[in-house]
Amino acid sequence: MKQSPNRASKDTLDQAARKLLIACAGDREITAVQTVQSLWSDYGQLLRVSFASGEPDSVIVKYVRPPDAVSHPRGWSSTTGDQRKRRSYQVEAAWYQHHAVTLPPACRVPASLGVEVDETGSLTLIMEDLEPEFPHRLAQLDPDSTLPCLDWLAALHASQLQVSAPDLWPIGCYWHLGTRADELAAMADGPLKRAASTLDHRLAASTFQTLIHGDAKLANFCFSTHHDQVAAVDFQYVGRGPGVRDLAYFLGSALDEATLITAADSLTDVYFARLRAHLPATIDQDALEADWRALLPIAVADFERFLAGWAPGHYKRNRWSASLSERALADITKDNS
Repeated sequence: MKQSPNRASKDTLDQAARKLLIACAGDREITAVQTVQSLWSDYGQLLRVSFASGEPDSVIVKYVRPPDAVSHPRGWSSTTGDQRKRRSYQVEAAWYQHHAVTLPPACRVPASLGVEVDETGSLTLIMEDLEPEFPHRLAQLDPDSTLPCLDWLAALHASQLQVSAPDLWPIGCYWHLGTRADELAAMADGPLKRAASTLDHRLAASTFQTLIHGDAKLANFCFSTHHDQVAAVDFQYVGRGPGVRDLAYFLGSALDEATLITAADSLTDVYFARLRAHLPATIDQDALEADWRALLPIAVADFERFLAGWAPGHYKRNRWSASLSERALADITKDNS
């Protein structure tokens, strides 16, 4: 489903953004500025800027100006959350400046045309407009339509294995325990809360660390006309981790509960088959797959831990996630006995 942008004023772009836009795209007449979407908690906007002539016809501007007072839609308006978001934009700038250019063709992302970020979290990022090549966003998938996304994730994880990235998050994913103390404190006491540190440690201790997207939900994939190719966007929480952290989150965002129960295992097999196809021959593929397969229930339980504090009634908490979380907790109990 294609998004429907709203017209915005050309005055939306401040002087700094206009200066960067001219440096990247030339001093051309702007015919339209459209709001593609507002950023979470009113931290800015994603804009499409169209030109009267020249190439490209349009660009996307990620325009971040953190507010003086934060208003989170679920009430999580803390200093900790504000600092995390500001840091996330610095990470995204570093990703586009130093890492996105190293990706293989199977990992399509928008090309960065220019970026400016400061220590306050303000960001102006000028990017390729993906809409001509990838015009569709989908609200839900069936098993077959997950395949291009699974291949994209496998290609990312294979190409970034053991990459050093001190300018990104040391632990990727937006729900990482070390950045979610408020949500942990809000959890009801129980086995999942008591296991939070153990779940986090097991994911961090994986021998096979790669760069993960960190927010690999369906909404962050753009589909081609025939839905057979994808590109990914929104790299605020990219950092180190086992690939199944992305896999668990993607499956939970793309499939309904019934489909997860019947198809998640076979789609996990597809992911690992594609991962092997992308991995270099120098990697011990059997050891990597065994390590990450064992961590899949841990990754699901770790996200369940976050949701249990952040939004206990969230629809992503379902029978599939509960079943894998119970398996993870049983494994932890067995190992500790």
